[in-house]
Amino acid sequence: MNIEIHPLSHVVIGETSIYLGMAQEKAKKLIGAEKLVDGTAYYYENELALEYDCNNQGKFIECLAGKMGS
Repeated sequence: MNIEIHPLSHVVIGETSIYLGMAQEKAKKLIGAEKLVDGTAYYYENELALEYDCNNQGKFIECLAGKMGS
């Protein structure tokens, strides 16, 4: 899978772009259902984490290796 990181803007996963400020429902339509853990949405076997604000707008994007970073 090809991933491009555009700091303070968005990530591109394959041909799909996920932007900061994007609505949670739109992200869900683009990349599928998330796994929620303590308010953080995890995708792709816990390799991508998205956090949303109180308005369900994306506020943080993190690429990692599992939910514990290992």
